[in-house]
Amino acid sequence: MPEVYRILITPGALADLEAIFDYISHDSLQNAAKMIRTLLDAIDSLDILPRRFDVPRSGSVRGRQVRSMPVRPYLVRYRIDERGRIVRILRVRHGARQKP
Repeated sequence: MPEVYRILITPGALADLEAIFDYISHDSLQNAAKMIRTLLDAIDSLDILPRRFDVPRSGSVRGRQVRSMPVRPYLVRYRIDERGRIVRILRVRHGARQKP
């Protein structure tokens, strides 16, 4: 049986989710809620086998690997803490958005 990781959503990722909801809700509250539910379900799925998504070539930050999980049209960026068995959700960005 695979080991289970705890999911921790950082304040930056929470702000991203709120911004996504606000943007979509201008057109449809129902679609905004559905997209957030889809994103949260995908994030929750990282509790088992979080290494199933690759590290992009530009994915190292201060020597730590940042992985990217596609949830179309968004990318969920996260880091795995093996010692603490924690998956830290760092950002949730639109796939077409340029890095800040």
